[in-house]
Amino acid sequence: MIRVHSIRFFLLTAALFGSIFAVVVPPFQAPDEFNHFFRAWQVSEGQLVGIKSDNRLGGDLPESLSTVADMFRPLPFHLENRIKSSTIFYNLDIPLEAHRRSFMDFPNTAVYAPTAYLPQAMAIFIGRNLELTPLSIFYLSRFSMLIFWLSMIYAALKIVPRRRRGLLVLLALLPSSLILNSSASGDVVTNGAAFLAIALFMRLILEKRKIAGWKILTLFIATLIVSLNKVAYFPIVFL
Repeated sequence: MIRVHSIRFFLLTAALFGSIFAVVVPPFQAPDEFNHFFRAWQVSEGQLVGIKSDNRLGGDLPESLSTVADMFRPLPFHLENRIKSSTIFYNLDIPLEAHRRSFMDFPNTAVYAPTAYLPQAMAIFIGRNLELTPLSIFYLSRFSMLIFWLSMIYAALKIVPRRRRGLLVLLALLPSSLILNSSASGDVVTNGAAFLAIALFMRLILEKRKIAGWKILTLFIATLIVSLNKVAYFPIVFL
């Protein structure tokens, strides 16, 4: 059944459990999700390069982002800590107050290329214009990433030879993959582009007839995005 209906099976399963993870996993609990969200917000305001100030790397952002994020900082790496649903609902009501701003540090993501944050940045831009609260915008950015990732894996499954789809479906549906790719992390874009590039490589290797030009162009764009988002991956992509 997986071989015959692998794409449909993936979309239904990933959309269901991805949506559950996007809501149930407490805010900012994906790896470096604090800093990824701050960087995405910076990109949404048109600041494509991180700002350096007093040997600190980050950006000038609304103070309310830090206020909301600080409520969830005791959770990472402390399994004994728990968060109440009432705390999340309380933070959903904290207003943005975009005019109150301060410099925030996010050195590990400030160096990321803006291409890693385009889906979140679009969602944040929409949320800001709708005057949503910071945490509401955060959840909106999570779902924007999930939709982007589903689209990329769908495209990869349509391209890869049918008999090879099962492996990609299995990898994409791993719990760790679902949790990360339903977060606001910039790595979601890299993961999606990597899946698409792998599918295109497999097609190039296994397909004996002439390869369509659009597939070559798509492969170039996908590998370019991976290399821009993760410079350390460039040697692997080059090989």
